[in-house]
Amino acid sequence: AATRVLARATRPTAIIASNDLAALGVQRALDERGLTPDDVALTGYDNSFLASIAGVSLTSVDPHNAVIGREAARWLIEAEAGKDSLPSELLVEPRLVVRRSSGKGI
Repeated sequence: AATRVLARATRPTAIIASNDLAALGVQRALDERGLTPDDVALTGYDNSFLASIAGVSLTSVDPHNAVIGREAARWLIEAEAGKDSLPSELLVEPRLVVRRSSGKGI
């Protein structure tokens, strides 16, 4: 998909990938064309360990999966114990982790 988008007459200035692994595929397509983060900014989603590797340095949204998992487990344990006053939802605010792939000024 990134190859097709980058082949268009009007190239995007930024690409947001659905996750960090997909962003690595986009990064490869950018590298193959000699494009840098100053040409096309790139961000992923999930802030996996891959994003923080020095050679990758991928800007990524951190949804705080550890917090989500911990709270889900706690709710399951409490529900199994018969606790009736569990909240119906938990909102965990994501955090943008800015790294080199964002481009200019980073």
